[in-house]
Amino acid sequence: MDNDEMGKEWVDYYKKTTEEFEEWIKQGKYLEYNEYDDKKAPKGFSYYGTWKDEIMRLLKGAHVIKELDVNGYKMLLEKTLDFPYFGLFLNASDEVIRRRMLIRGTKNNGLILSRDINTKVDIAKEERRIFNELKEKYKNHNIHLVDANQDVDGVYKDVTSIIKEHIPAMSL
Repeated sequence: MDNDEMGKEWVDYYKKTTEEFEEWIKQGKYLEYNEYDDKKAPKGFSYYGTWKDEIMRLLKGAHVIKELDVNGYKMLLEKTLDFPYFGLFLNASDEVIRRRMLIRGTKNNGLILSRDINTKVDIAKEERRIFNELKEKYKNHNIHLVDANQDVDGVYKDVTSIIKEHIPAMSL
């Protein structure tokens, strides 16, 4: 894949037009992918995904840590892959999500809109539901729940402990 196929501001994912992306999905070129609704994205783009060949290239003698949403991780679990992987899910209560959004603020000139908070909480509830479903369905896979209700240092300690368990040589 040459540099023309990756947009400069689209660093984490290969982005193609909807038509191209759907063709590549049929060809099995993505480990995982999702649709999105981003008003800032160029017209005609409605998917993002993790390019399979790039991950396989990076894996040669290395470990790759990739952030996926629960839908992307679900796709990985449903495939037969030739490399080991594990999943982490940071679980925060509805109240903690609301509090963190208030502290962070939003894009609307510093205004916090209750619908933005409620939407984020609804998304988190759905992600928790999917995660619990995956954990039950794929009991033999390494799926870990991290309590994100604690302070940042506690979350960091839990996450690094799980990573070290799976990648012992990593020093974090």
